[in-house]
Amino acid sequence: VVNLTEWVSSAGSCKGRCFELVAAEPPGCRCDNLCKTYYSCCNDFDEQCLKTAGGFECSEDRCGENRNEEYACQCSEDCLEKGDCCTNYKSLCKGQTNSLLSTTHTFTFTFRPCPHESGCLKTFLTPIWPSVLTKTLYVVCCFRPYVYAVHSEQPDTFGHRLGPLSNELDNPLKEIDNIIGQLMNGLKQMNLHRCVNVIIVGDHGMEEAHCDRKEYLSSYGLNTEDFTLIQGSSGRLRPKNRSAQYDPKEIVANLTCKMPNQHFKAYLKQHLPKRLHYANNRRIEDIHLLMERKWLVAMAPPENRIPGSCRYFGDHGFDNKISSMRTIFMGHGPSFNFRTEVPPFENIELYNIMCDLLGLTPVPNNGTHGSLNAMLRNPPFTPVQPEEVTSPEHIDSASTSTAIYNLGCSCDDENKIEENATHLPFGRPAVLFQSQYTLLQHSDYISGYSYELHMPLWTTYTMTAQANTSVLTLTHTHTPYHCLSGKNGKESTPVSESVSLILLFIGICLSKMNIVVLCSGINIWCNNPGFNDRIWSYVQEVVLKRYTEENNSINVITGPIFDNDYDGLRDTLEKIREHAGEAVPVPTHYYVIITHCEGENTTVEECEGSLRVISFILPHRPDNSESCSNSDETSGWVDEILRLHTARVRDVELLTGLDFFRSTPMPYTQTLTLKTYMHTFEEDV
Repeated sequence: VVNLTEWVSSAGSCKGRCFELVAAEPPGCRCDNLCKTYYSCCNDFDEQCLKTAGGFECSEDRCGENRNEEYACQCSEDCLEKGDCCTNYKSLCKGQTNSLLSTTHTFTFTFRPCPHESGCLKTFLTPIWPSVLTKTLYVVCCFRPYVYAVHSEQPDTFGHRLGPLSNELDNPLKEIDNIIGQLMNGLKQMNLHRCVNVIIVGDHGMEEAHCDRKEYLSSYGLNTEDFTLIQGSSGRLRPKNRSAQYDPKEIVANLTCKMPNQHFKAYLKQHLPKRLHYANNRRIEDIHLLMERKWLVAMAPPENRIPGSCRYFGDHGFDNKISSMRTIFMGHGPSFNFRTEVPPFENIELYNIMCDLLGLTPVPNNGTHGSLNAMLRNPPFTPVQPEEVTSPEHIDSASTSTAIYNLGCSCDDENKIEENATHLPFGRPAVLFQSQYTLLQHSDYISGYSYELHMPLWTTYTMTAQANTSVLTLTHTHTPYHCLSGKNGKESTPVSESVSLILLFIGICLSKMNIVVLCSGINIWCNNPGFNDRIWSYVQEVVLKRYTEENNSINVITGPIFDNDYDGLRDTLEKIREHAGEAVPVPTHYYVIITHCEGENTTVEECEGSLRVISFILPHRPDNSESCSNSDETSGWVDEILRLHTARVRDVELLTGLDFFRSTPMPYTQTLTLKTYMHTFEEDV
């Protein structure tokens, strides 16, 4: 790395060297496009290369001036003819309005598409402007789509230095606004403002940060000489000696719940919230520190720091669900709908939108193509539902096991159509992989039961505010033989004493339940009693009831997730069996999808409008060390875990191989928007 002090800015000139492709070696000064970044430009770089002498806008004194080739733009009478006017020339010197927004309205191009014989292919070429030659003939100039990208280091630089709430940040924001105004006015001056698509997007937000709000790992007994810390708003630890043997679990344990006011949570990468999709790669560090908002992490405090000498008041890189990490997206041009607002979306969706604007077919990516069609005037891509791979098998009642425990209750036959309408108001989840499963239909819930896993892939039920609910419990000591059996009740699976049953269904009418129904339709094995007794019970007893009371009616879908290789995708049956060995397979996570109608006082069965969804992917680990609370009062710390492990429905689909919301009252593109939406709970902070 070259020391910046080696450069001598006076050692040379940029005359005749502007934007040279080879960077000059020190002590000579540079004139390439990166010299500003490395503070190595010659003294006359701005004057010679950026041509800043005349500024970038006309003034009243410059209107009608003689042409000056040393200026970046002209205000002379011939500038329109030569195409090098400053962006405000027409408005200032000719008295024409430069307000782009005042002339923006819905419109339709009236000219004909480019004919093939002209050498312009409609698929790849974009019409820019029509020129009327006669009453019946139009000439259209066609050009290949180009992408011009401009990046500004502001307001990021001053955001770090001053903080996001500083009044002094107004000035760089005004400068950015002025630059965008110059761009739009220039497009209008060239009559291109209705022909060019413009996207304005930020790469991240900014949060308050300060030297006095910093955690030091040396305070936690970590041997700082053995590790490298990527410090800041999202800490990552790696050993300095890559060949050294160390136990990341031990390091995480030593950094977990050690201080009464600890401002970070330590995670193994496989335990990070699934919504982050940041685990399965050797380049990703084993140990991660998720920081509280406004707090940073460093290895050790600096020596002899002078009070008041902090040089930064803002930072980014915190958990991206935090509202201060959100940024801006604006789209303007002929391809975008007029005055349309879309729900917040993740930046992984931008690639597909850009491909749509350019008429390109996107390669496979992490986005959901079509989920942002609502912002486009004529979307070139129309998404379709994926085809179901495996349909449910019909149950052979003759081979169905009978209960050996009589609960003294009976089940009346219910109309299956009514059951589906009640508990599957948005369609049955489709299985997108080869499997063997059947539907278990009951008056209070419906399950998609897997013969191979001996547990449901999904269980769904609808709750109403008027129904009386109670949580049903079933322990391993009361588990009948049928809960351990296979398709015909003969294939027994060994069960460790360390696992117990977890019920996916909150009991609504216990008198109608049969023990075979319980074991086959709504339970999954659990190896953490604390998860079952505290987290899962709280979800059923408190969370679901709360959402039911708030929304009058909710539909709930729950089920298991197996992601032992933590790649964010569904484990195959072979992987699940390989990891479980001879024992019963135990899920790595459980998912919960809660849906309600956007309209007030409307049940999910009656909903004919938009839907709202909240999803969780809850980790299933041997202990609850993720929370530092040992209190029996679960309302605080379980809610915190739920907020942390919020997720998109699309995340659940990737981890289960299921496709949800197959039949909704909304267009399919709006359903995709629903699937890619993530409830952040930031309004609760």
